Amino acid sequence: MSYKKIGVLGDIHTSHERLETALNYLHQEVVCDLILCVGDIVDGPDDAEECCDLLREDPLVWAVSGNHDRWCLQGHRRELSTATQKDDLSEENIDYLVGLPAHRLLPIPQGQLLIFHGDALDRPAWQELYGGSAETEGRSTIDLSLATASSEQIRSLLKRWAGTSVRWFILGHKHRRLLRCIEGHFFLNPGAFRHGRSFDVGFCVLDLQAPSVTFYDMPQISTIRQARHIAL
Repeated sequence: MSYKKIGVLGDIHTSHERLETALNYLHQEVVCDLILCVGDIVDGPDDAEECCDLLREDPLVWAVSGNHDRWCLQGHRRELSTATQKDDLSEENIDYLVGLPAHRLLPIPQGQLLIFHGDALDRPAWQELYGGSAETEGRSTIDLSLATASSEQIRSLLKRWAGTSVRWFILGHKHRRLLRCIEGHFFLNPGAFRHGRSFDVGFCVLDLQAPSVTFYDMPQISTIRQARHIAL
């Protein structure tokens, strides 16, 4: 199947109510034919079990594993008060997290799309994606001017997937929105569901038929409003 209208969910970090609101919107209002989740489902102040239930039971959702999901399963960095303990999860949801792949590759009309969490990227790679400096690394970045890969990891990433016709790289980890074009490849981060001053709270829709990307804000748990629509 070649997917055309794709919802993209950023780092969730246990925000079960925002997740449920977003999923309902993507199903009923946008009518997506696929919904992607970039990982980091657990670790936060809300309900990791409910988040796993919502994702696992939704037939349109494809998720990948984030570093927090792996840490939860490994018992790593569990001393924080907002850390999800493995014992807090049902066997079904432990199995769900264990089964999440590090990346997924799927067909799209323009070639292929790769989704991965992004925690393996180093700081020079993130700085390149978010504008080229330490100052811009922490800001939302929408830049469709054609750039040339400069960091070693971004060059390596493009080279690794050069033979698979990957046109889109969907990633998370940084909780800021990103849309960049590097050597004809698009890099997209939808933001995150965890609320905070340094986060872009919301999700996005990638319409491969239009083509366009639409970012949505979620200023309140039950509120969704269009933040920005970018024609490609």
